[in-house]
Amino acid sequence: MEKTINERIRFFLKNSDITISGLAEKLGCNQSTLSNKLGGRYRVDIDTILSLLKLYDQLSADWLLLGRGPMLRPKEYIIEPFHYNQINDDGDNIAGYGNTIHKEDSRVVALLEQQLEEEKARSREYWNTIQQLIKK
Repeated sequence: MEKTINERIRFFLKNSDITISGLAEKLGCNQSTLSNKLGGRYRVDIDTILSLLKLYDQLSADWLLLGRGPMLRPKEYIIEPFHYNQINDDGDNIAGYGNTIHKEDSRVVALLEQQLEEEKARSREYWNTIQQLIKK
């Protein structure tokens, strides 16, 4: 039998040593409500799922929503946030949004472009899955 989203969330929490009360605090929701959702009494809503994915960027949305692939995303797919006033290898001050990419890191750009295309395809699948969940 295929696991549900609730079961996958509980599996992730257990393997990440995250308690339901700790997660509820980070999500800013009631612990008993979250416990009831994960226990199957209530459905896990899309806002909770999206908040969980934003909070734990290493968690694979593909695995969580569809049960496909590994639970955690490979490290090279996790994009670290940009910090202002970074200095690149040439000594230039970089300002703006995104990641610092040095001239010799063109492989990073290619990897990000590939990731973008994969995410676009996945987002179409997620949209269909979300629509099916809403209809149930």
